[in-house]
Amino acid sequence: MKYFYFILSALSLVYISVVHARSSAIDDSYAPSADSGRFDIPDNIQGGDLDCETRETEQNLLLPFGRPTKGNGRNAGREPPAIREQLDSVDGESASEAEIENLTYYTYLVANAYCRNVVLNSDWNCPHCKGYVDDVSLIYTFKSEEYDMRGYILRDDNNKVINIVYRGSNSLKNFISDFQTDKIDYPPVRGTQVHRGFYNSYLDVADLVVPVAQQEIELHPDYSFVVTGHSLGAAVAILSALDLYQKDTRFGPDNMRIYTFGGPRVGDPAFAYYTIGTNIPLTRTVHRLDVVPHVPPQNMGFLHAGPEYWIQQDSGRVKVCNTQTEIGECSNSIVPYTTGDDHIKYFNIATGTCK
Repeated sequence: MKYFYFILSALSLVYISVVHARSSAIDDSYAPSADSGRFDIPDNIQGGDLDCETRETEQNLLLPFGRPTKGNGRNAGREPPAIREQLDSVDGESASEAEIENLTYYTYLVANAYCRNVVLNSDWNCPHCKGYVDDVSLIYTFKSEEYDMRGYILRDDNNKVINIVYRGSNSLKNFISDFQTDKIDYPPVRGTQVHRGFYNSYLDVADLVVPVAQQEIELHPDYSFVVTGHSLGAAVAILSALDLYQKDTRFGPDNMRIYTFGGPRVGDPAFAYYTIGTNIPLTRTVHRLDVVPHVPPQNMGFLHAGPEYWIQQDSGRVKVCNTQTEIGECSNSIVPYTTGDDHIKYFNIATGTCK
């Protein structure tokens, strides 16, 4: 029996070492050429509404308050009735049940990135692991040093999907990067700029993630890749997907997708247009009055890319603003009446804590 436990312990150590240490050098065998078009902003991308947040803020500040009412979040009862009516409205396009089910599944994935048992112990055992996300293989977990970016890679063989999941802000190092809000040049694409802290956070983890993604596409060339994250992890997910697209021609719009939840703005309008121009499908989900999707503010020169799925009510409708860049009709319609409470729960799933 003593030898049995010794062997079992040794196998566990081997398993953990494989999960944590699969990365190697980035393979440049499939690197696209400079004239491949993968580093260019297409000429046919429409200009975004660069003033919609400011415009909606100015209009909403003029709204009468009326009588305070009870509601959810610290700002409940502090917003004008017209804002509450906006949350209850049924105008425009709605997400289908299948779309909501899919977004809920990916909310489980981003929520699980906050669980130490998953990202530190490489154990798929957490409040929303088994029973919520089944028949999957946790093939790799990662943690960077300088910016403490963490996450995991999950393979779903039944659906032939590789999921790359990034954790949001959960440590002092993460919060420091969040507040590095000045824009810097985005080296892969001339004429674009991105948030300094988000870009440095991704660079800190890129050499850990890219080689494993390349190994997986080598082993499973018919699988698709989904890159997802919540909060800071959402910003890093966009940068990560673009980096794979720029480093390896095997990654592209036909086998990649990005899902973000409560993601901040990542870059300037030129960066948003470039992101759209890759044609990698990007779905941006925002919960009610979540404040984080409104930072950094538009008037600092930032712009969201991709259509928005706005959760207006926890148990109700998800409005779709199916446009290339953000507009004033979804979550921008309620600014400046935002709250942090709506950032830590999506589809009634705790995001930001492991519970």
